Amino acid sequence: MKARFWCSIGVLLTGCTFNPHAAPSAGETQGKQIAKVYFHGEGPERDVKRFQKFLTIALDDFGMAPTDSSRDADATIKMRFSNEDDTEHLYSPVVWMTFTSLDHQEYVAKSCNTVSNAYSVFDEPIKSLSKVTLPAGWKKRNPRLAIYINDQEVKGPKELLPTVNRSLAEDGYQITQKRADADAELQSIKLQKQAVPMRTSVFYRSYDVFDRQSHLIVGTLGKGNRSITHIGVEPGIKTDNLACASQVQNFGIDNDSSWGDAHDIAKAIRQHLDKATHSN
Repeated sequence: MKARFWCSIGVLLTGCTFNPHAAPSAGETQGKQIAKVYFHGEGPERDVKRFQKFLTIALDDFGMAPTDSSRDADATIKMRFSNEDDTEHLYSPVVWMTFTSLDHQEYVAKSCNTVSNAYSVFDEPIKSLSKVTLPAGWKKRNPRLAIYINDQEVKGPKELLPTVNRSLAEDGYQITQKRADADAELQSIKLQKQAVPMRTSVFYRSYDVFDRQSHLIVGTLGKGNRSITHIGVEPGIKTDNLACASQVQNFGIDNDSSWGDAHDIAKAIRQHLDKATHSN
């Protein structure tokens, strides 16, 4: 069961030291009294406290400050937090390329440079490949390792051949249509549509912001803003076996919208208060 947690934004950031005389805020430099903002959060304690840290910084950026007293506040933020566990698939088109050397050694290279939570990524053309590094010992005849590619003989999707040719040339390989001049040969191309189930935690924030006269400044409808944290692959799946392991593990690290919400709220309050001041 989720705990209900009520607190004001007057709590100082853990591990931070504030010096009120170090640098004047925007309000002070303009000779104005600094606007005070009261925060009222409901939901899991960790989510409330974490958002407060972003909001404190955003308020300071717009020349405002938090207050523990709703009576002294020029604006009041009422925010509700909730979260739930879910599963989301990550999709990645993986290109596998099989090469052989002059003495029939085989080398399989893979390219995985796109990971998305949208299945439509498979409908998008593959315009580039990650760098291919063939064994240095394969180079026998040429200053640059030469790869024989015969479009008619290569097995696999032909539409990928122009991209493969261009990418290999950009990687420093020499492309030749004569097998006798080559150090290696491209045998086949395979396109794999990889889908990985990920454990996620989905966070929701809804809020209403009022001025001193209880007029709504800005707010959200329904559950409000949604952000996802990817926790890891579903149990039973070994990350080492994934073709795009590092991209999958790092996916969505920057998806948290807490700072964006805090910035937008502070900006809306600042604009509302400035407009009210000018109208008076």
